Amino acid sequence: MAVAAGAVASALALAACQLTFSNPAERLRAGQVSGRTVADAQLGGTLIPTAGISISIKGSAFDQVTHDTGRFTLIPLPAGRHTLLFRQGTELALTRIVDVELGPDGQPDGVSLGDVAVPFAAAVRGNLVGAVGPFGGVMVDETTGLTAPAPGAFQMNVMSLGEHALKFGMVGAPGEEWVGGPVLVRLEETMQSSVLPLADVVVRHVTADTGRLRFRLVSLHPDLAPAAIQVTVTEQMRGPLPAADVPAPDAGGWVELDAPEGIYQVGIAAPPPLDAEVTAPLAATAIVMAGQVADLGSLYLVPPGIPAVAQYLCEAGEDCGKGGVCNAGSCGRGWNPMPAAPARVPLCPGAHDCAATDPCVDDTGTPGFCVQPGGVQYAVCLSCGRECTADGVSVAGSSPMCP
Repeated sequence: MAVAAGAVASALALAACQLTFSNPAERLRAGQVSGRTVADAQLGGTLIPTAGISISIKGSAFDQVTHDTGRFTLIPLPAGRHTLLFRQGTELALTRIVDVELGPDGQPDGVSLGDVAVPFAAAVRGNLVGAVGPFGGVMVDETTGLTAPAPGAFQMNVMSLGEHALKFGMVGAPGEEWVGGPVLVRLEETMQSSVLPLADVVVRHVTADTGRLRFRLVSLHPDLAPAAIQVTVTEQMRGPLPAADVPAPDAGGWVELDAPEGIYQVGIAAPPPLDAEVTAPLAATAIVMAGQVADLGSLYLVPPGIPAVAQYLCEAGEDCGKGGVCNAGSCGRGWNPMPAAPARVPLCPGAHDCAATDPCVDDTGTPGFCVQPGGVQYAVCLSCGRECTADGVSVAGSSPMCP
């Protein structure tokens, strides 16, 4: 994506401003979250520093790839709770929650995570029952924000160990919808590299009863306040909610609204002309169920220059590869991170019987076009405005046929 020169300059200026602050206790900068990833990369039972692990902040387009020494730096993060997603290929995954506190000087404190062990991932599979004649469905992991198709049978791969809350939505004709869950799953350390079968999940028709949709708006642009962020809430079968039904954020950036049961997409954007200076995340998916809270966590607008600057921050030459140089805390232009798909990008569904650019309806019941992901020899149906990765390295985006 092309970025206006002014947008990059603004982001670099903001990052430089943040980099001038040092926390004397931790020698960390304001809003800096840093650490070193380690993993059993050689399958010998020993954790070693591991390069090429993708790190994403859930709900954002703030992505990083760990350096040759496994080091990473995310800066500047505002005060509050942030969910970090770690993934390498289709083998390793971790979810880590980080709380950034305000220091006595009013600046966000830095957080050192030390060595961050990224274990082998697990998977879950199962079947949805109770719907008659559905033509698509989706499962949502509220813990990570990742999704997977669930047209009947479902399987979510490359899941981090720990607790997950899974919700399900299905669609059918004419205008029918079903919802199910939450299914609470805990993936133990012994489940690494294995698939956990779940009991059948019962889905039911949606009702007019309401649940609560909740999310926090965060801007890393110095001239964009959360209250100015534009929010679009769209129900898959019923379309967008009226703007008047989406309340303004409170002082903490939180938006809460009551909505009828259904499958919702929440998108955010900056108003012109600032829309050219920030990157928005892909629309977040939520399953709203009566009497429950669908919490999307934080949704961020990020100037693209900020993660670009953070990606090259270093502590020593070895962070920048063999014979590399860390000059004034930054790797030179001769170093580039290993290729990796952002950890926030969901895995592609299985093969579809179509050729690239063919119109199609994906497994969630949404129209789109077939695309050819990198790393595999088959095409997948991908709805417009979505992305996926088949190999954890390359990203397949929407077809050029999309409007």
